[in-house]
Amino acid sequence: MIQVGMIGAGMMGRVHAESLARLPEARLTLVADPSGSKLQEIESTFRVRTTRNSSEVIESSEIQAVMIATPTPLHYTWIRTALEAGKHVFCEIPLARQFPQGQELVRLAREKNLILTANHSIRGFYEFRALRDRVLNGSVGNPGVVRLSRRGPHPRNWYSEFEASGGVILDAMIHDLDFLLWTCGPATRVTARGMCRDRDVRKLDYALAVIRLASGAIAHVESSWCHYGQYAVDVEIAGDNGLLTYDNFDDSIPLRVSLIDWNSGGRKYVTESTILDTAYMKLLRGFLCAIEGTEENPVPPEQALASLQLALAVIDSARTGATVELPVPHDYGRAS
Repeated sequence: MIQVGMIGAGMMGRVHAESLARLPEARLTLVADPSGSKLQEIESTFRVRTTRNSSEVIESSEIQAVMIATPTPLHYTWIRTALEAGKHVFCEIPLARQFPQGQELVRLAREKNLILTANHSIRGFYEFRALRDRVLNGSVGNPGVVRLSRRGPHPRNWYSEFEASGGVILDAMIHDLDFLLWTCGPATRVTARGMCRDRDVRKLDYALAVIRLASGAIAHVESSWCHYGQYAVDVEIAGDNGLLTYDNFDDSIPLRVSLIDWNSGGRKYVTESTILDTAYMKLLRGFLCAIEGTEENPVPPEQALASLQLALAVIDSARTGATVELPVPHDYGRAS
């Protein structure tokens, strides 16, 4: 059994604690957070030891893996510290706030031969995996246009400080950017517009990016923290042989596959439930299996770094109004 320590006991820390409680492969041993009230809730709910000193998690000899669930500005420091101490790391996204920091973390994980996994949770959702599988098996032919949209309310608190959080682009859009790269391959350039250019994003934030992929396909990626009510996510992937769509508002038929050749089956629907095995559990189980050497890392750090690079390019374009060119990473793989 893998002994896990966690730094950060906020919303995502609690989500990961709940996942660990349901996974027999690991046990949550120690949780650190500066907030006494958060620790008290975690301790009473999960019967786990807690501390306000995050260094205790890193220094503990019984802990083999560390989960980083802190605000974005602290990711780099704690991931680096954990890797230097020889701990495997499962971290919240983004990998770091700056690209050179992310590069250093990827290099360090390689040098130490440690598993570093970023929580790009969209990879664990059945609907998105089904979308990707159908793209890769050629169900809709060669993708030409991809549209991804994610809309919800502004989370406020430290997210309102753009230089700390990266706003809606680095916190929300990055999930869709990761799915885009994971499914359709690397990007070559991006043109974006967003509220981060000349407006206060403390209460509202919005961004729209148009991305050219190395394959020649074009992606339209939209993220909004101006939307109230149910969190809305929808996807369209148009290929030369059909169309894939997903809309989380349509709970009864979450994924539609519409093929041009109706003789091959025409329109299909995917309705499988994921209640018993959440997306967070799937990635966390993959991380634990990667430590044991029974599975590949579900989110290799090189791929998390590529998603960070694209998100930062979106920010750069949105702030300057200019198109940003991206180097195509030749070693970018498509993890299963």
